[in-house]
Amino acid sequence: MAIKKIEDMDYYEILNLERNASQQEIERAYHLGKTTYSQDCLAHYSLLSEKERRYALKKIEEAYENLKDPEGRNLYDLKMLNKSSVSGNRVYFRKSTQKMEIEYAEERMSLWGKIKNMSFRRRKRFRETYL
Repeated sequence: MAIKKIEDMDYYEILNLERNASQQEIERAYHLGKTTYSQDCLAHYSLLSEKERRYALKKIEEAYENLKDPEGRNLYDLKMLNKSSVSGNRVYFRKSTQKMEIEYAEERMSLWGKIKNMSFRRRKRFRETYL
């Protein structure tokens, strides 16, 4: 399973927030993100280069600046809504620091399942017609 790059994430994903998050939750997520990627934090030691760490902090700051103001947030939500209607449905996979969350795509029927389903319908039709 591939992990989504930070460049491909929207602001809610960067801050690990739901779309209906409150202003308080946005503040909390922003401070958690800044603390996690601060220079003093050992959580990312040797995992990220200094350039990657600064880029992540920049993206966290950018996400917070756009989501902290309710008016700016509404504009961003409208922009994302228009973008998603043009690009189609996507299935999101994201790594969370609190828990792993995966949205599953709809299960497709296997070829064997389709064959069994067709033969069942044929038998049912035969019984209704001839028996």
